Amino acid sequence: MIRNSRGELLLVNMSSCILSRKKEFVASAGAKKGVVIFAIGVVLVLILGSFTELLPSGMEKRLSTPMVIQMVMLTAALFIMIVE
Repeated sequence: MIRNSRGELLLVNMSSCILSRKKEFVASAGAKKGVVIFAIGVVLVLILGSFTELLPSGMEKRLSTPMVIQMVMLTAALFIMIVE
């Protein structure tokens, strides 16, 4: 309830005010592509983290899992910026 300038109580239905101004969100094509690229990066990180024998190796030892996660997600971010 809200009081007006004369001190009278006013009953206001806030839910109808809020619902009337609500707009439907429509994602752009670039945003959809960005989500797909991010999801591919996450799936790739999950696969490489689960099967460590798939991690790329240097001269003698394999790259660490955190390093591979960083490389995959930074590459995904690069592709997202290029697509947009």
